[in-house]
Amino acid sequence: MHAELIICGLGPAGRAVAHRALTRGRPVTVIDPHPDRVWTPTYAAWADELPDWLDPAVVAATVDRPTAWALGEHRLERAYQVLDTAALQRSLTIDGAEVIADRVVDLDARAGTVRTASGITRAGRVIDARGLTRSARRAEQTAYGIVVRRDTLDADQPTLFMDWRSDNGAGTDDPASFLYVVPLGPDTMLFEETCLAGRPALGLEVLRRRLEHRLRARGIAVTGAEPVERVRFPVEGGRPGGGRFGAAGGLTHPATGYSVAASLRAADLVVAGGTAWT
Repeated sequence: MHAELIICGLGPAGRAVAHRALTRGRPVTVIDPHPDRVWTPTYAAWADELPDWLDPAVVAATVDRPTAWALGEHRLERAYQVLDTAALQRSLTIDGAEVIADRVVDLDARAGTVRTASGITRAGRVIDARGLTRSARRAEQTAYGIVVRRDTLDADQPTLFMDWRSDNGAGTDDPASFLYVVPLGPDTMLFEETCLAGRPALGLEVLRRRLEHRLRARGIAVTGAEPVERVRFPVEGGRPGGGRFGAAGGLTHPATGYSVAASLRAADLVVAGGTAWT
């Protein structure tokens, strides 16, 4: 009989492991201070990195050849998929798990024990998927984006994986940022100015001004009433071992900050007792 799987954290990584364990009939307990919190970030991935078991309905848009700009234009010969965040969260069902709405204050993966702030204790195989806490010692990625209706844009508006061109108003000696443009579905596109990594990272107000400058330079009119997306998360600090998984377990990509696809793909391996790291 399998020991109970205790998963701390219900972001994409923790929820994926819980979901895959439950599909295999494993007993699962999940612990998170806000287990019903709605995910709001935009997640995307290379199509070939997503696992076969993922419901195709969670894909909001597919771009066969996204564009990147550095010193010149590059077409990336690799399909890129933007996920419907709400659909992804709904698809990773955790029906049948014991859900504890509490904060973990003590976790020992080696001993297989967890204690919460209210004094609840559990013993079993522990997965720490609580992500990474912010720290001045850790480089962060920051981004400021707006959601624009596609019917207000040119029909040939490309998907821009990273656009490092210098029309965002930044000085030549200022830290660089790039434009990220992806479809969120048939009706809207996300335009996001991104600081890839910084210690400290560029602030959201700086990125907002750069995005507005860039859109004006390209003749893209906005009203100021568009929905806003704000991004800030650590891109270093994850370490394999100690029961850690997802961003906490070192699955953050060092060049993009992505970790969701890697976590989804590794979920079955972790449920089976393996590790995402050799």
